Amino acid sequence: MLSVRKYIVAIIGVSALMITSCKKHTPEVAQSNDPVFSTAGNFDGESFSLVAGDDNAYMFTMLNVENGVNLYSGKLSNGDFSIELGIYDGFVDYQSQVIHSELPEDLLYASSSSNALLVLDRELFANVDMISQVKWIIDGDFVDYNYVEIYEPGIYDVTAEITFTDSTVETLSSELIVGYERHANFQIKHYLNQNGHLSAWVDHGEEAIEKVRWFLDGVPVSDDSQVQMDLTSQSYNLRAEVSFVNSVVRKKTMLVDGSLSGKFIDDLTFLETGILTLQNQDYKLLLKVEKDNQTYWSSYVDNNSNNVELTSVKYYGINDQGEDVYKLCAHVTANVSTTVGGPVHEVEFDAAFGVAIPNE
Repeated sequence: MLSVRKYIVAIIGVSALMITSCKKHTPEVAQSNDPVFSTAGNFDGESFSLVAGDDNAYMFTMLNVENGVNLYSGKLSNGDFSIELGIYDGFVDYQSQVIHSELPEDLLYASSSSNALLVLDRELFANVDMISQVKWIIDGDFVDYNYVEIYEPGIYDVTAEITFTDSTVETLSSELIVGYERHANFQIKHYLNQNGHLSAWVDHGEEAIEKVRWFLDGVPVSDDSQVQMDLTSQSYNLRAEVSFVNSVVRKKTMLVDGSLSGKFIDDLTFLETGILTLQNQDYKLLLKVEKDNQTYWSSYVDNNSNNVELTSVKYYGINDQGEDVYKLCAHVTANVSTTVGGPVHEVEFDAAFGVAIPNE
């Protein structure tokens, strides 16, 4: 294992396909012409070489945000030919200040999915007989009614605007983790008796809890593991914020129906259990090659037998944005393609790349 900071995770760029919206952000990149950054190898048997400072070649570093998850990338380019490498963040349900000090020496590639990773379906609600329609909104954008498929990994702000059979409308939003490992989880459980007395607790499986905070319509009501209170016949937003001993933090909200007429809404994260992905994207790699005005992606083809072997990780210095830059040396083998199902091209090279890590 190589000892590295959590955010030293870059050797690629870009992502897969999704039927809903794909949010990306690329701030101004830092560049260097220091010849310590270089790459040499072959593309379909044709050799190539890039050295920062030679023939107009530069080393660029950047932080992209793909569907709510950080993607740390480095790109070596002379304008005509470029290699871009990066790695997706991992442990996305942990607190931001938690540092994971090791990455495997052999890093695997991310891949696009031909199957939905998550399904948002009206029929999956426990009280579906009370629901006429669900309007699905993802990251603030309307997507569709009743049924939506998500194909890209990410962290999504999902809103369900639900029209019940009596024409009343209620809305609930939840943060859903798709295609990344969840290191702890829980569900809000509740019981509301005929007298309006609410009992609520968290069902958290085997993972130990450090603390729970309860909020009713945004107002703190308890720091106990359970909450007890009397309600009237209106609807209430009940939120539980749970901190686990292993540093995972998750927040979940449900709509409690004080009228006892079946118009409740469970926290939407119950839909996460329907994730179909076979492989999570934590710390997975993406490779992009630009050659002869064509762009080739590692995510479009099978790379199960390929990887990126890290040989060293060393601190380099501070870039113009005040970020720490690390030099990563690696041996890369991959298959790439311009499109899903297109011709497969083989690429292999050694690289010394710069990766900028935002200071925490």
